[in-house]
Amino acid sequence: MVAAKALRDVTRERVERRKHGQVGNPERLKRFLETYLGAPCLQWDSAGAVRLTHAPTRDLAKRLLGPLVEALARLLAEGDFALVRQGEHTSCLMWFYERTKSHRRRGYSMAPCGNRHKAARFRKRAAEGQAPS
Repeated sequence: MVAAKALRDVTRERVERRKHGQVGNPERLKRFLETYLGAPCLQWDSAGAVRLTHAPTRDLAKRLLGPLVEALARLLAEGDFALVRQGEHTSCLMWFYERTKSHRRRGYSMAPCGNRHKAARFRKRAAEGQAPS
């Protein structure tokens, strides 16, 4: 769980910086990539041929997060950040990669952000002593 939260923070920082045209230091992300790939390993098959592979890390969390780390690295290296969009609500934390032909996709259902916004408004009114509307 700690590794997943750290990766989330690195992802958010890297994507936001790239979206605003900044490059930044990739060291934290590189550490995730290094632990995901594991150590180089030589393997011999039954015919005696040798292959160089990577032995996966023993850390299950890092192994499970590996494909996400690789996808983020690929986005940072090859992605078109003009197509990286944030959800419509101003406080939305969700980002998506817009690949539709018209580039007008909203990304996802607005329900989670809208519900969060409505619940926050309700709690604010309740705290102020106003009747809910």
